[in-house]
Amino acid sequence: MAEINKIIFTTKEAYAQKVAEGTLEESTIYAIDAAQAVDKKEVQTTVDNSFTEFGFNLGISREAAKFYSKSVSLVDMLKGIVIEKLTDDLQNTSTYFGNKTNRILVSGAAIPSDNVFVKAIQDETDHGYCHYEYNKRPNDSLSTVIIPDGVNLEADFELKVTSLFGATEQTFPIKHSFESTAIEKLQELVSEVNFEQAAVKQEFSAAGNYNFDNGLFKLVPNREALGDNFYSTLIGFGTKYCVLKSKDDVKKIAEISLISSDESRILFLTPDFNEYVDLGTGEWVAFPESEKENIKKLSDRYTAKINE
Repeated sequence: MAEINKIIFTTKEAYAQKVAEGTLEESTIYAIDAAQAVDKKEVQTTVDNSFTEFGFNLGISREAAKFYSKSVSLVDMLKGIVIEKLTDDLQNTSTYFGNKTNRILVSGAAIPSDNVFVKAIQDETDHGYCHYEYNKRPNDSLSTVIIPDGVNLEADFELKVTSLFGATEQTFPIKHSFESTAIEKLQELVSEVNFEQAAVKQEFSAAGNYNFDNGLFKLVPNREALGDNFYSTLIGFGTKYCVLKSKDDVKKIAEISLISSDESRILFLTPDFNEYVDLGTGEWVAFPESEKENIKKLSDRYTAKINE
């Protein structure tokens, strides 16, 4: 191996000139600035080719790609994969309820990931994008949507959810209050009662749980008796109405209703039928005076038997 006596730092041009003149010194290393040692155009061409011919490096046939006009560029090959990976299946049609604040709790079906965009629309006016809190409640998969200031919280509106690349979307209603839904369900309950026959109370499942009138509604002692998913205790049996003997921990009922994908929105009532659980606020609320007659019909028929 030749002995190295010195190192000369030089430029690409000076080195080329010495080569042309044959004046390179023996036992000498010529160090050229790396930025000058490589042709920038050649580097750019190499990089571009590595992107545009990415698929060939993975083994795709050049002949087949040409025949089918198949792009083998890195961008085109990754585009479909990324879009498919980050596109959520948006099919929620459930109605949600306001709580007089700009923070509304929705289920995982409404906000399935943090790869969606959410807009608030009221009276066909687009009020812009909504901030939302996803995965802040890992134990129940619920998300909080923050409604923009321009939305009138005393009126109904909609949320439009779009996937990251706009491939899927869903729009669902937000009712400003649960009251109209509660009234509708109370009237529905009254219409299903056969007042010509005596009320029937049957023990159901665990102690303290009863069916009334062959499952028209259920009576449970407290929220804990319902469990943490209404499907196994109520929804799976087609239950639409439920009387709670205890008024504790009802905020949890509103949350579990969302977790359980309770699209029918079960009506929870007090034993005297005067109050219902507002599934927007998670509070007990009295029915308005307009429902006084219906409440009396139900109370006269069932309350004494409920309290036995």
